[in-house]
Amino acid sequence: MSRFLNVLRSWLVMVSVIAAGNTLQSFRDHSFLSEKLYTASPGLVNGLQARTFGVWTLLSSVIRCLCAIDIRNRTYVKQHRRTPAVCLAVTARAAMA
Repeated sequence: MSRFLNVLRSWLVMVSVIAAGNTLQSFRDHSFLSEKLYTASPGLVNGLQARTFGVWTLLSSVIRCLCAIDIRNRTYVKQHRRTPAVCLAVTARAAMA
């Protein structure tokens, strides 16, 4: 079980570092969002959307990193599991408005 936890911790750290890089890119230049992520409708991407994406990515990156540091802390693991549900709920609410 400890080998699995070590692999999981390594994976979480790697994904966290990549997400932190995406956060910096979102705040620096939002054109990459329309070029790489939202290619179906690049005209709808603006600075506000890029910053919102950046803040969300930073939050999820920090939660992943905390979970990787202390993998046995159930609070971090629960937060790591709940963040996609919160994102989905916020996105659905914004789409209905």
